[in-house]
Amino acid sequence: MNKVEKAELRAKCKPAFGPRHRRTHVTEWARAGHGVCTATIGAIGELKVCVDLLKKGYAVFRSVSPACFCDLVIAKDGRLTTVEVRTGKRNARGELSYPHENRAEVMAIVLPDEIIYLPELERKQG
Repeated sequence: MNKVEKAELRAKCKPAFGPRHRRTHVTEWARAGHGVCTATIGAIGELKVCVDLLKKGYAVFRSVSPACFCDLVIAKDGRLTTVEVRTGKRNARGELSYPHENRAEVMAIVLPDEIIYLPELERKQG
């Protein structure tokens, strides 16, 4: 298929599927600085959380399947906890915004300059 045929196909499909969805601010920020796809951004976020949890004294186990019900399993003091990692942002008023779907016990929200755990890990582990 040549360029003209591809352009014609896109023109035919565009009305059926509508305009592309706007990228979120977080994705725009990450792509502007790193030029990577959203799956890679997610993997980077998971690794940041792994490092943070290791520094806090947790044993960290990462899922090998992208379809798993959690991203990480952490262990400390004989207790296992499931963790879901999400990329978030703060609006102009400082309010936290992130995808709320969560199947794990703890949600780790990765921001450009911090990681927030909901509920807080010390409360969850105690």
